[in-house]
Amino acid sequence: MRKFYESARTVSGVRVEIIHDGLPEEFIANYTTDKIKFVYCDLHKYEQRLGVNDVRYYCFKERLRANPQWEFVFTTDLTDVFVKSNPCPYARRHRDRIFVGRETVDLPNHPWMEKRFRELSGKYYNWFRSMSPIGVEDKRIFNCGILGGTPRLLLRLFDRMLEVIEDPDLRIRKESPDAEVNVNMPALNWVLFTSYSPEAIQSDQPVHSRYKSWESDRTDVWFVHK
Repeated sequence: MRKFYESARTVSGVRVEIIHDGLPEEFIANYTTDKIKFVYCDLHKYEQRLGVNDVRYYCFKERLRANPQWEFVFTTDLTDVFVKSNPCPYARRHRDRIFVGRETVDLPNHPWMEKRFRELSGKYYNWFRSMSPIGVEDKRIFNCGILGGTPRLLLRLFDRMLEVIEDPDLRIRKESPDAEVNVNMPALNWVLFTSYSPEAIQSDQPVHSRYKSWESDRTDVWFVHK
């Protein structure tokens, strides 16, 4: 958290909420500032078998609905993302776009993503298997670690992701009733590839650095992600 916190403190014009499910009050008091605050999310309200990477989208929706005055919102991972510059001036000129982190490898035939889509099964896995690695289309994996846009666009995206996460016919739900559900990555990729046009999505510079390249010296991006 420290890298994210320190980076956010130095960037002009941004306001940050760090969502938590039970940080000590002393810690919160010590580190709350005029631009960074800590917001509690009661995870007990939601399905208990959801992993933190899935249940967070309910918390994000809570905050979006509670703050309709927000112009733009970016949700990021905390431990491997840090802030480099204010995304809002650019986002104001492109209000119709979803800003999304993107990896350097393609989705078709990706072993880790195939395992995640197997946990979904059904139409989701069939779609994954149908993707061809051949073609001019950009098929790189979308990453949940950086998502941004207007609250209206984000709420729509999160609703569609949660439709997948909540699907009672997921293989992991039917065959592994005690297993943690952690399917946000295949959910995001399914939704973006099947429901959004490429023109509605923006990744790479200026949104983020090259994934897993630790380009901490970049000054032309909003976020560095690993």
